[in-house]
Amino acid sequence: MRNGKLNSAKVILGKKPELITYQLQKNIKTDGEHWYFPTDKLELILKSDNSLIAIAKTDETGKTTETIKVENNSIASVVPQFPGIEDKFQAIKSLKKEREKCGCDCPIKQYTYPKITPDVVEIKKPITSTVLIPERFTVSPNPTSGRITVDFSSKESGTPQLLIMDITGRMVQQEVVQNFSGEFSKSYNLESEARGAYIIQLKIGDKLTSKKIILQ
Repeated sequence: MRNGKLNSAKVILGKKPELITYQLQKNIKTDGEHWYFPTDKLELILKSDNSLIAIAKTDETGKTTETIKVENNSIASVVPQFPGIEDKFQAIKSLKKEREKCGCDCPIKQYTYPKITPDVVEIKKPITSTVLIPERFTVSPNPTSGRITVDFSSKESGTPQLLIMDITGRMVQQEVVQNFSGEFSKSYNLESEARGAYIIQLKIGDKLTSKKIILQ
C-alpha cells in the first residue's frame, strides 16, 4: 500500500543449488572447442558462441570412437541418448562466463556447477482491486486540526471497510461498516496523530477508492 494505491506481487522462494563437480579438460581444435569429461568418456564440441556442434564418445585412452552431430545446434535432439548432457552443457557455459569475468587462462581440470532445479508451482494471478466509484464520498474538513467526518453513499453490494492510514501506509484506524444500508456518516478523531498527510480509503468488495487529507 502506497499513497492509497494497492499493489500486489507473487514471490516464490527458490531452492539452494545442487553442486555438481565435473572433471573436465578443454582443447581448442580447428573445428571448435573440445570439452572432455573423462569420467563419462564424453566430449562436447562447441563453437565459440556456445552453440553445440557434436558429441563424441571416447574409449579408455580418450580416443574418439563415435561422433554424433547435433541437429540445428539443439541439445534437445541428443538428450535422450546422453542423460545429464544438459547439465554438462550448462556447466561449460557457466564456467566460460566466470572465466571471462576474471580473465583467468589457467588450465581447466575441475569445475563445480551450481545447478538450480525450480519447483513446479502453480502461479495464480494476484487479486487486483478495481476503482470504486461511490455516489458520494467526502472527508471534511480538509485540512483538519484533528476531527474529521467521513460521509459516503454507494449502491455497491458488500460490506464497506474504512481505513485511515498515514502516508507510509501505517494503519491508524479501521472500521468495518456492518448492516450498511447505502448511506454512512461518522466522525473520527486524529488529534493524537502526528501532523502530516493521511489517506482515507473506502473499500467495498474488491473495489476501492481513497481521499488524501492534511492534518495540521
